[in-house]
Amino acid sequence: MAEETPICMAKAAVYYFDQETTSWQQADKGISMVYIYQDAANNSYRVVGISQPDAKVVINSPIYPELSYQKSSDTFHNWNDNVFLYGLNFASLDDANNFEETMLQSVAALAGGEPPAAEPVVEPEPEPEP
Repeated sequence: MAEETPICMAKAAVYYFDQETTSWQQADKGISMVYIYQDAANNSYRVVGISQPDAKVVINSPIYPELSYQKSSDTFHNWNDNVFLYGLNFASLDDANNFEETMLQSVAALAGGEPPAAEPVVEPEPEPEP
């Protein structure tokens, strides 16, 4: 059985591009925890976004060697798979830069380059409810 390991985590608002209205539509209710997972045994990667606080999966997107990752601004990045155009509005510049670096390394690894360094992802402590 394959085992995936999170190699990156960022806080971001998640968007899908709606072709009918030609506008970005928010997929979560504010902020999501967005992860890049690696399956080293199968040499595969995917992006998974889980909205907070309702824990709904708002992204489950495989990463392909042909993936085109675009940085529209310092904190808004987007890419597409064969179903959706996804956008992430990161909570911080550090999250944006870390996610971009890990995404580009993952794409390069799938194209035959070096895989990203697997650093342990530390889960944030849940915030107390008011």
